[in-house]
Amino acid sequence: MATALIFSLVAVLACSVWPFVSGTRSNDVAALQGLLRAWQGTPASLDNWSLNEDADPCGSGWKGVVCSQTQSIINLHLNDAKLSGGIPTAIGGLDELIILDLSGNPMLSSTIPMQIGHLHRLTHLKLSSCNFSGKVPREIFNMDKLEYMDLSNNPHLSLDGDAQQLIRLRQPTSFIHRRLLQKTTSGNANNNRNMPLFYTYIALGLVGLVAVIIFTFCFCRWRSLRKTRSDVFLMTPGPTISFQSKPSSRVVHVANERAEADDRH
Repeated sequence: MATALIFSLVAVLACSVWPFVSGTRSNDVAALQGLLRAWQGTPASLDNWSLNEDADPCGSGWKGVVCSQTQSIINLHLNDAKLSGGIPTAIGGLDELIILDLSGNPMLSSTIPMQIGHLHRLTHLKLSSCNFSGKVPREIFNMDKLEYMDLSNNPHLSLDGDAQQLIRLRQPTSFIHRRLLQKTTSGNANNNRNMPLFYTYIALGLVGLVAVIIFTFCFCRWRSLRKTRSDVFLMTPGPTISFQSKPSSRVVHVANERAEADDRH
């Protein structure tokens, strides 16, 4: 009995510490090494990254890498790291990634790979102030948990029509705070963004004009009806009031005296 209890405790302890001693997940290691190959020649920002088979990003504390308790890579912060090259398709292997920040690397160029759209746990995507070109992959706009995306200061980056439509469809939903389009600053994207706003202003102006016209018409009509009723009231004859004055008592007394004088004569 005691032996079974000890064995159970050892098994539970082994299971609890296994994630911490097993090292980084193999697919995460492969994805990071794929990034390192694409960014060869990058200066000291990645000096402790390695292409060795026994590499352990979580255990070795690779720069910019944040791991979970299960040794999964959840954050990658390489902003202003002087990276050069492009983003390889290997980025799609970091399927537990929550935050990806590659902003402030103007020597990062080429297109944004569609594999970023496979990072379904991603909530923050920061690719601003780089030199990406082409169109933003429409797969990015299907990421259900994405809350923030910054693609600003990529003058050669643009959104295609399908991506624009996806943004408009998702606007009224819980995406209200995540604004994917507002941070995209290519010339075409800005033009496409400003046109609906321009039409909105025109519509609001027309509605205001119609409201003013209706109010003016109703006010003038009310004034006209009020004046007509006043004229009718003034033209309607009122009841005839006759005043009949009664002779004063002094006049009656004088008249009686004269009548008596006439009788005497």
